[in-house]
Amino acid sequence: MKDTREYPPVSIPLGKVPAFTNGKEILSELETRVRNKRLVDEVISGRDDVTDFFGLVFPEVKRQHHVGNMKTSDYKIWKKGENVITIEEDKEEVSVGEKKWDVYVGGPAAICGAVIQARSEDGGNVLYAHDGIRGISNWKGSASSYILRDICPLYHGSSYNSLYVAYVTLRDALHRRINFPAYLEKVKTDGLWVNVRIYYRALLSDPGYWLLALKNQWTALKDVGLYIPGTSLTSANKTTAYTSIIHGSLTPVILKELDLPYTVLYLSNNRSMSLDAAPGRSKRKGRFVNAKRRMEEIVGGEMLEERKLSTQEAISRGYDPDRVLNLVERPLDGAFPMGVEEDMEEDIIRGGGKIRDRSRLVSVLVKPVRNGQDCQVTRVKWEDPLTGETSTTVVNTLTTSLGPSATTLRVVAGERVGLARRLAGVFQPGNLMEKMMLATASTMVFLIKIDKTKVPGEDMLKKFRDDLGVGNKHYLMLGEREVDIGGTPHHVFAIQGSGGGLFPCRHSHPEAPLNFINAVMKTTLQLDTPGIEFEIVSLRTCSRGVTAQNFMRLAAPAANMTMVYGLGGLGMGTMVPNGLLLKAVMAQRGQLAEGTISEREFRENLEKNYIHRVGRTARAGAGGCAITIITQYDIERLQAIEAAIGTQLQETTMSDEESVKILQPVSLAMREAVLHLDTHGFGENRARNKRKSEKNIDQSSGKKRKKGKIGGEEINEAKTKQAQIQSNVKSDVEKSISRTKSLKKVKTDSVNKRLKKKKKSISGDK
Repeated sequence: MKDTREYPPVSIPLGKVPAFTNGKEILSELETRVRNKRLVDEVISGRDDVTDFFGLVFPEVKRQHHVGNMKTSDYKIWKKGENVITIEEDKEEVSVGEKKWDVYVGGPAAICGAVIQARSEDGGNVLYAHDGIRGISNWKGSASSYILRDICPLYHGSSYNSLYVAYVTLRDALHRRINFPAYLEKVKTDGLWVNVRIYYRALLSDPGYWLLALKNQWTALKDVGLYIPGTSLTSANKTTAYTSIIHGSLTPVILKELDLPYTVLYLSNNRSMSLDAAPGRSKRKGRFVNAKRRMEEIVGGEMLEERKLSTQEAISRGYDPDRVLNLVERPLDGAFPMGVEEDMEEDIIRGGGKIRDRSRLVSVLVKPVRNGQDCQVTRVKWEDPLTGETSTTVVNTLTTSLGPSATTLRVVAGERVGLARRLAGVFQPGNLMEKMMLATASTMVFLIKIDKTKVPGEDMLKKFRDDLGVGNKHYLMLGEREVDIGGTPHHVFAIQGSGGGLFPCRHSHPEAPLNFINAVMKTTLQLDTPGIEFEIVSLRTCSRGVTAQNFMRLAAPAANMTMVYGLGGLGMGTMVPNGLLLKAVMAQRGQLAEGTISEREFRENLEKNYIHRVGRTARAGAGGCAITIITQYDIERLQAIEAAIGTQLQETTMSDEESVKILQPVSLAMREAVLHLDTHGFGENRARNKRKSEKNIDQSSGKKRKKGKIGGEEINEAKTKQAQIQSNVKSDVEKSISRTKSLKKVKTDSVNKRLKKKKKSISGDK
């Protein structure tokens, strides 16, 4: 697979190359903000000549990443009360013959759902809309890496538990007050400095944040306990991390099935590895090791597969083993290329759909149905963020993936008379979305220029292509290019870095980028090497919406509307399975609206039923065959699965002779399993439990029995049973096979007729 981030060579006159200062101006600005306790509350851009040079070398990245085009005013939608979406009664009738669209609004999950439909037969009904302000989103920020171990709540690492973060915040505040120079030096030099902080000023201003923090801590206690094995209150397969990581692991599998003509995800490869620089000679190494061990216990080691690079391998990629310790490759991780959303939009257009940019969703218009017991979306209302002009679109279905700036979905019921009164009865008053808090990181774009006459050899360039993480700080390559500058060959890289977390706040703290640039970027990439120069092109904040579980929330407030929000930093890592999940929920919600299933069944289906991935051998896109066995009573479920995955399953048949061949090894394996259980004391355990039960009965009746081990008769009984099973295994299997061969073929005419009748009714419904 060709890496589209590698651009063809260019020549640039020496006079158009600015003087590189290794980020001196922006680093100085960050130190000043640390001293003055001022947040990164605006877009901090490099010098104009640096931005112009970046545009000459990487015009594609500059446009796709909005470098130099982002303005502080773009962040106004983050202010409280600015990005409120309302649900209102539609007082107009839809004109007969007016086209109804399957509308997808918002972030990565919405556009993935739109692409899935666009590649089906009804792609001409797709309308995807966004507000056009992607430069300040996580699309271009901290969510661009695909790291499976990070697709889980932060509290799985003890260093990011809310109680520990509260302690660290107070400790550093005290350190800062007592000895500011030492505090600043630690921020600038400690690569493992925990850069997640609590913004107490905002936390104290809203009691809702305290309740959310308590819920988060309770969820952490259930999932990880006291960070000691056996102290968690929840089984591994019921933790949030299990759900989120398994869910995120479907991304490469679904992408392979979609067979898109463009690259959505680059998995780790020899040219561009996904690496983790784990702490080596550090007292804090145990925390990282323990967090990794917990993840492996929850989802299995192969899901978080990794490979430690030897010292020689690290050197061959240009790393200094004295600066970067314990390099570990994550072969199942990767990165999303910049501009992938543009490729997806073109895919939607090719499928017959339409794109609306500069369209911010402001209102969802609905009409009550089922005698006021439910409602259905009829239109959506848009607003142009630049001009303020409004317009509407007629809706067939509505799927939304709301970013962290959208925290309120409010019902406006008017005077509550007539239809409005019934509409008010459908919804609960207030905000339909759960309480969220913003967790804000810093995102930076670097321009690195390497003089190949001073830094010869390909090995030194490899590390600039890698996606590397240190704790919750990481960087990845946006683009690379061979540039001839005045006759001297250079290699130039555009790299994005991100890290930190301040909550609840919509701006990041300046310590986070200051620590990242000095203690991570300069160290791992050896930016102080003669012949290597760099500049910081832009620096900004990017926020995430976090709920009590640090995981996404699903809602289906109307018969034809589904939404996902509160994705935290999971947006792009789970965008593909989220798109599929939203379609599955839409199918269930439609059945609820039609009365096919009850509200209880709807909830049970969401809680218990799901489309499971095809085994772990199918991870990372590996091929294979999956067989689903159904009866004539499972047609509706089969239809729901086919609608969700966008594929019609093919019927397969098997002869009686093939069934007999399979029955023999299966029967033998079953008998051997029973024998294995008895050989390893299963019978004795049952006898022991039986004896305990009898003891309890005797105690309840006032009788006493002597304490002791299992009696000899009970052991002999177990051994006798074991011998009987062992002697009868062969004869039992032969009898089973003979009985199967002698069975007459069962007439299935009535069953087939029922199946055909059911299929016809389904076709008619469609």
